[in-house]
Amino acid sequence: MRQVLRRRFDADLELVKALLRRWDPIGVQPDAVASPCRYEYDAYAPQLLPLLYSGASVRQVADRLEHIRTAMIGMAACRASDERFAAELIQLRPTQPVFAADDAFPPPLSPKAAEMTRREWRELGFFYNRDDLGKQWQIIGSRAGLLRLADLLEKYSSNSSFAVSSDHQHYGPHMYLEIMTWDKAGIDAHAIFGTQKDIARLANVIRSGVERARVGDVLIVGSDYSDQCKYNIALSVDDDRFDPSSADPQLAAG
Repeated sequence: MRQVLRRRFDADLELVKALLRRWDPIGVQPDAVASPCRYEYDAYAPQLLPLLYSGASVRQVADRLEHIRTAMIGMAACRASDERFAAELIQLRPTQPVFAADDAFPPPLSPKAAEMTRREWRELGFFYNRDDLGKQWQIIGSRAGLLRLADLLEKYSSNSSFAVSSDHQHYGPHMYLEIMTWDKAGIDAHAIFGTQKDIARLANVIRSGVERARVGDVLIVGSDYSDQCKYNIALSVDDDRFDPSSADPQLAAG
């Protein structure tokens, strides 16, 4: 059974790689016969597949493609192409294989992808994961790392680029933590949302709690932000030596 599930995951990964070769933001034609650049984009496939497994929207996948294109590869933005290929990726409709607890899932990233992912977690300052059974966004970091979450919320709240409803920003290597401008405050499986004033208020709630917290504390933020929250934020305070990348199972698998 384990081998069957692993083969299914590998098959999904190959489908994503094939689409990335057609996406080809650099223009190296990796699908050409005997192309020396055939594997140019393979390292990015493991970053996209978890998004597809989580049921991400076309917009979320397009945002990730745009991030890869502009921030990682260094090419100019081309939103139309990213949205078109994001829609194709969504159409793959992969379903995450269910592995036993002792299985090595997700499989390790390539060295290049692992290096990029590790760097992005450390730049973010904290690790996050969405627990759909517990209806929580689980966020782990040192006090300094968790204060980085308050910082990015504050930065978002004061940025005029995010003043209009539905404006949003994604964070982290896997890009499924989203802050979104909306006319009411709340937290759900899709995003942390609210007006910019709401988001600034949330930043203050998190900052105040983290500054008083001790190592080992878990701070729950939800109803104190909005009574419309479908999910809570669970902030786990680790010690100053905590490396956010160490909590990523794809990196641990390597």
